[in-house]
This record gives sequence, C-alpha cells and structure tokens, in this order.
Amino acid sequence: MNKVLVLGAGRVGRLIATELAKDCKVVVADNDLGVRTLQAILNIQVELTDLSIGSEIKLLIERHNPDLVVSALPSEFGFNALLTVVDAGLDYVDISFMPEDPMAEYLIIPGNPEELSFECAHQARSFEIWAILAYSLGLGGNFILVFVMLRLFFT
Repeated sequence: MNKVLVLGAGRVGRLIATELAKDCKVVVADNDLGVRTLQAILNIQVELTDLSIGSEIKLLIERHNPDLVVSALPSEFGFNALLTVVDAGLDYVDISFMPEDPMAEYLIIPGNPEELSFECAHQARSFEIWAILAYSLGLGGNFILVFVMLRLFFT
C-alpha cells in the first residue's frame, strides 16, 4: 500500500485525504486542531504542525517516508512546500496557485548550454521558414504543410 502525505486539511485537503485513504495509507498535516477529526477515518494518520516552515515539512517527510506528497496549502505556503519536497526527491502534486514560477527553479535540461541554445535557435528559424511557406501557399496547402512541418519539427 502506498503512503501519501497530504499537506493541508482545509476543505480541499480533507476531500483529497478522504479519497486517497480508500486505496492508500494517508498522513494529513495541518496547523488546525480540526484536523484531528480525520483520525476517525481508516488509514488516515494526523500530524499537527506549522506547514509554513520548510523544516517542519522536512521533518514530516523524514518521519513518514511517503511515496507521494500532495499539497493543498494556501498560495503563500505553496512554493516553500514545493522546494522542500522536491529537495527531498519526492513526487509532488500541488493544487495551489502560487505567484512564483515553480519551473524557473528546477528547469534543468541536460547537455551543453551553448549547443542547446544553437539548436533551439536553429529549430526556431526552421519553424519560421515553414510557417512563412505555409502561409504563402494559402489555406488549401496550409493544412498539409503545417502537418508535415510539425512532424519534422517535433521528431
């Protein structure tokens, strides 16, 4: 049975935890004493902690060793939780909106940056040329040419 750590036990977090508890062992963490009402549900363990602090989330991860972390935290806590969980090397699902760009911190493309930059620029130029050609052929040939162009571009 998989173990899931759910961060946040508001309306959405409770629903997520309850549904996951049907098939998984679930640990729910929140700073509200109301989270204890979830203990009555089979397969749900409750932790009372301050999830605005990354070190508290890290302790939860170390203590429970989950297979997956699901975050149902308010927006202002989402990015910090994301960084903490990803740093721990765990799979992460987040339903919150966050003003920060989560991909900016962790977008890593293997390879030589100069070669990748050249390759991206080359593909962009090729795409432009194909788009101009497709436009110049008119609407009839456009569909076929765009299809061929996309096949060449994405293979």
